[in-house]
Amino acid sequence: MNNKTNERIYQKNYYDILQIPPTCSTNEIKKAYRKLALQFHPDINDKHNNLFNNIKEAYEVLVNTETRIQYNRSFLGGDVEEKKIDIDTIAKESNQLLNYTKSYDLLHINYDMIGKYIAQLLQPYYVAIIQYNQDTYTAKEIEKNIIAVIELLPYNQLLPLTEKFVQTFPSHQLWYQKLLKEKRTTMLLEKYAAVLAIIVAVGLCVFIAIIS
Repeated sequence: MNNKTNERIYQKNYYDILQIPPTCSTNEIKKAYRKLALQFHPDINDKHNNLFNNIKEAYEVLVNTETRIQYNRSFLGGDVEEKKIDIDTIAKESNQLLNYTKSYDLLHINYDMIGKYIAQLLQPYYVAIIQYNQDTYTAKEIEKNIIAVIELLPYNQLLPLTEKFVQTFPSHQLWYQKLLKEKRTTMLLEKYAAVLAIIVAVGLCVFIAIIS
């Protein structure tokens, strides 16, 4: 594929455009395209020209095995068959992460590692599987696990995850913003408490030196 095609693939979520999961079959891609074409083809309604062009572009890339593999590697970070990831695998990973946080006290948890692990669970490939999977019970379990872990993260690890989390779980956007404010307040209080403690300690030492 030429550079122009690679750039186009990188910028657009073709699975989202066709409203299908990345694990779908070729027949499902064709079925989704036919359904959307009946709704948005310019012959039916010319107001949807741009939308239909995106639908057609997505279909042409995904219906071809070679270009679909290249797209998956470029946009999702790996091909479906290569990664062997499904909704149950993601649920298992989210459970393992939650269990890890429960097995350590808060002082000994590796927050940096947890932040990176959450970022992996929120990467486009995983999100597409979560959002378009028919097993809503498992998807809700994943959502619940991720939220439970995120609540433990300090502000510095929480902030970089904001965009990915909101895109994955838009209904929790207000909750996440509130959590950010609370974590930032906690961070500042701890920071200034430490500074105040140093000032008090220095002042005490000076006082003792003066009266000695």
